Amino acid sequence: MKKLFAAFAVLAFAATAQANDNTGKLGLGYQSSLAGGAGSWSVKYGIASNLTAQATIGASFNKGDDNDPIAFGARVLYDIVEGENSDFYTGLGLRYEIQPDASTSLNGFGEDTIVVNVPLGFEFSLANAPAVAFSAEMGLNYTYGTNSKAWNLATVGGGLGTVFGAGAHYYF
Repeated sequence: MKKLFAAFAVLAFAATAQANDNTGKLGLGYQSSLAGGAGSWSVKYGIASNLTAQATIGASFNKGDDNDPIAFGARVLYDIVEGENSDFYTGLGLRYEIQPDASTSLNGFGEDTIVVNVPLGFEFSLANAPAVAFSAEMGLNYTYGTNSKAWNLATVGGGLGTVFGAGAHYYF
């Protein structure tokens, strides 16, 4: 009986991944760096089968602090490979991060910054939940301090080299 239940559980929850054409669809979700910091609520729109526009807004609110940072940005994502199980993409993004106080900095600069992002990632969805898509990405961030003119070139999520971002979106 235990073997029958185990087999049923495996078959009931087994899912195969598949790529979806999101042309004309709106996706709402969350994009985050696994290195910490503020994640971003995200809206994606499928311009074409291999082209997606994305807008993000994120914040980090601290109890008792009026100097909370906020970030907003936009990206264009291009599918290099559209496979049966996933889309492999790159793109270009621009984000503005408002840092009212160095103690609540999102990126260690302690001042407002402009970030240029070049992601390299993939997005996939499950066959039994095609409207839900999951993504993982790495890439480069060029961060420029608007006051100090200091800059930093690092991998997505910081200069750790192995850090990546993850996201989940629901497409309508």
